[in-house]
Amino acid sequence: MTLIALGFSSPAHAESWLDQLRSADLNDYALGLAVTNGQNPYDGAENGAFFYPYLTSFQDSAMTDDWLLIREGNIGIRFVSDNDWEFGFLTRVNTLGLGNNDAAELTQLRERNWTLEVAPMIGYRGWPVHLNLKSFVDILGRHNSETYSLSATWPLQFSRGYLVPGLEFVHATSEYNRYYFDVRPEEVRPDRPVYTTGASTNTQLKLRWGYALTEKWLLAGSMRLEHLDSAVQDSPIVGRSHLWSASVGLAYNANMFRPRKTQHKIPERFEFRVGAFRDSIDSTVSYAEPDGGSGSSINIEDELSAQGEATVLQLEGIYRIGHFHRLQFNYLKLERDGLRTLSRDISFGGADYATGSIIESELETEIAQLSYGYSILRDDQKELGVSAGLNYAGIETQIESPDTGTVETANSQVLLPVVGVFGSVQLSARITVGAKAQLFRMDFDRYEGSVNSFQVYAERALGKDVLLGLAYNYFSVNLESTDDDILGRISTKHTGPALYFSFRI
Repeated sequence: MTLIALGFSSPAHAESWLDQLRSADLNDYALGLAVTNGQNPYDGAENGAFFYPYLTSFQDSAMTDDWLLIREGNIGIRFVSDNDWEFGFLTRVNTLGLGNNDAAELTQLRERNWTLEVAPMIGYRGWPVHLNLKSFVDILGRHNSETYSLSATWPLQFSRGYLVPGLEFVHATSEYNRYYFDVRPEEVRPDRPVYTTGASTNTQLKLRWGYALTEKWLLAGSMRLEHLDSAVQDSPIVGRSHLWSASVGLAYNANMFRPRKTQHKIPERFEFRVGAFRDSIDSTVSYAEPDGGSGSSINIEDELSAQGEATVLQLEGIYRIGHFHRLQFNYLKLERDGLRTLSRDISFGGADYATGSIIESELETEIAQLSYGYSILRDDQKELGVSAGLNYAGIETQIESPDTGTVETANSQVLLPVVGVFGSVQLSARITVGAKAQLFRMDFDRYEGSVNSFQVYAERALGKDVLLGLAYNYFSVNLESTDDDILGRISTKHTGPALYFSFRI
């Protein structure tokens, strides 16, 4: 978003930057399948290996000026100036975690979760050795900290491929390391003492390479060897001093993207989607006592027997305002109830509920989003844009004891701003795939929280104005407050597939 703002600093600059972006030939990129394998730093954890689809280019990004930047697991946008300065904004998935195994060395440890990170980037390419500086920030609120990296690479171009060796220094703050490598009091065992991790600087030797097998097939990969700082090595839950990882992939350039046309067709003015969302819900609420005491943290589905899955009606709409502007909204509402005999004492608001008490619960969740979108790129095949808007989440929890008649209600209605991105590609005359994401973070006065919303979808045209779509949704709200209206902590996550019909007017 910062880069976009800078690009719009003057009308002439904005028009030039946007025209260059919209005229880019996406057929310079190839789609492939890769496999990666890497060591896990935790003692007893298994190495991680998985397959994934990826986008790549027959030329390494160090040797091109393309605005789309795909490099070493990062994806984003950039601008390369005439004097060889490189400015960009990147995102990546940080997969560091314990892994899915039951090793004895990992028992009693809390989970270390994956997260999504973003970073501004600045680099200089005026010398044979390229310099690059990035600062990654967690936007999902997992480790709530930053890492910084400074790299030097030496790009080499050959007739049928490229080779890019490099050296990188990665500095992690103490907050980052404490999330991933600390041993907390509740995790202590006789062979695992309390440990507090400080800041660290790891050193990485890296190599990425590519070789064109033919004009359309590219074989590419990467290798990395990382030396861990002593602050990380000395943690009782870390079992290695060095980590290696490697990946290899095969990509094919199908020339699937059509060139931009100078004359645009008149866009549909309105598109309406109605669908069934198979919602898997995970909710936790803590309603503080009126005197300021902390209430119990209660998992709604596990401890109050509320339905963990439900089919929900979901409504979405897009209203086009000209060719590059649009308004978009979505809405869903979910009501649930539960009946459960408590397995532990809990406090909720001003009431205490003892073990063995029968508890009735009623829960209502209402989610609505309204946003404005601007399409940076849009033609009759593809679209890419940014958005900004408002997200409303209404969450009401009522707990009642039929035996005593005690009723407590926690009601929160939160209106938060969100920013996001969206995009779609028409793969054939009838098939379109797309995705959108919206995010927000807040730490202000008496409020702290986050909103995350993601959707990927595929659509098939059944006629000129009717489409059948299949989507996967992810939506989460986390809010902590000392305000009288929202006294406590609320966390809810909704995930699952959706089937919908789309109508264009």
